[in-house]
Amino acid sequence: MNIASRIAAALLLAALQGAATAQDAYPSKPIRLVLSFDAGGISDVLGRALATKITGSIGQSMFVENRPGAGSTVAAAHVAGSAPDGYTVWLQDLTAHAINATLYRKLAFDPIKSYAPVTLVAYSPLMLTVHPSSPAETLGELVALLKANPSKSFYASAGNGTANHISAELLKRAAGVPEVVHVPYKGSAPSVQAVLANEVNFSFISMPPTVANKFAV
Repeated sequence: MNIASRIAAALLLAALQGAATAQDAYPSKPIRLVLSFDAGGISDVLGRALATKITGSIGQSMFVENRPGAGSTVAAAHVAGSAPDGYTVWLQDLTAHAINATLYRKLAFDPIKSYAPVTLVAYSPLMLTVHPSSPAETLGELVALLKANPSKSFYASAGNGTANHISAELLKRAAGVPEVVHVPYKGSAPSVQAVLANEVNFSFISMPPTVANKFAV
């Protein structure tokens, strides 16, 4: 866990301990940490590290519950419908609170009113990645490759409405690229595997898995 994540864990722990001070009986049972994406992705790795750090520190355990699907709206709706008793904590990126709020006319939750923020946990830039064997070694070469193969090129994302989905669509628009087929998954882990298997032409992926898997960037 990096320095920023350690600080975030400490802040989250302090917030939970503050609640315990206000309510002597809290926490009297385990706390759920809900994640919006599938196991193996950056949010899953980070969430489990936080849960491990916090477990035992407040006299109860914190366990991780993955609820992937629909670009984080599945988890968002579930958390919004949970009892506001401090026993459900949600680790989420900007997808539900910013992107989905503009993509969907109706949501089963209010991006602002349904939740109370605790702390920033971590941040990581998205990196444009391709398989190491890709003939595209620069952004210009990738754009040229996509333009030369309309409707025969593919990119992976962690799901509809996620940051890497929107980033890819913005690239298409800015570069004037014709149709590129979007392949959505339920999290970043399978999208990483799609790039590793050379099943897609590119994907926007956060820095940790990009560096770990030595993608071409």
